[in-house]
Amino acid sequence: HAMCLRRPSRAAQAPRQAPRATPCGIGVARAARAARRAAAQQQHPHPHPQQQRGPQQRKDARLARAAAALCASFATLAVAHPPPASALPVDSVRLAQALDSADGTLTLNIALPDSFHYTPGAPSRLRVLSAPEGDDVTILAPEGGDLEAMAPGVAPRVAVAGGRPGALTVGASVYFCADGGACYHREAVYEATLAAGGGGAPSLEALYEATTARR
Repeated sequence: HAMCLRRPSRAAQAPRQAPRATPCGIGVARAARAARRAAAQQQHPHPHPQQQRGPQQRKDARLARAAAALCASFATLAVAHPPPASALPVDSVRLAQALDSADGTLTLNIALPDSFHYTPGAPSRLRVLSAPEGDDVTILAPEGGDLEAMAPGVAPRVAVAGGRPGALTVGASVYFCADGGACYHREAVYEATLAAGGGGAPSLEALYEATTARR
């Protein structure tokens, strides 16, 4: 007997695509439309206040409230439980000139994008990662290494004493947000060489520019 083979349909041949994830579990376009309709209802109320809102208006209001609540919850979790620094790519800032290990000061400038600020409550912090044994490295500013608490116009600074040559590594965890917009987390490492016997500069400056570009 002859066998009849049916050709698979295009739908069967095409691989199934996984559903796209949407921020906060709600479609971006759908939430935006609901928010616009809810805002229009507030700006242009119905001429008869006694008349109850229709099903669509009530649905839009519930969706807008749910989107706002979920996004706020995720933002709170992101600050309370930030990803480990080891899981993020690290931006390296290497100083070409050596610093005096007996009495040296290193200024570590951090530039945020325009209209950005440090994320309130996030662990934006400066810390000494490594230094030659016997050298004393002190964070002069900000106090306790807290970048968010740093006064305007004050740059992070560390002081080195002890006179031992070697490598100095200072890390910076930088959490920053746009005014009313998205937030970002960057990790930076400053690498400097410490020279003994007057072979290094008494003070040096380095600049790290935090960006929103994906790496």
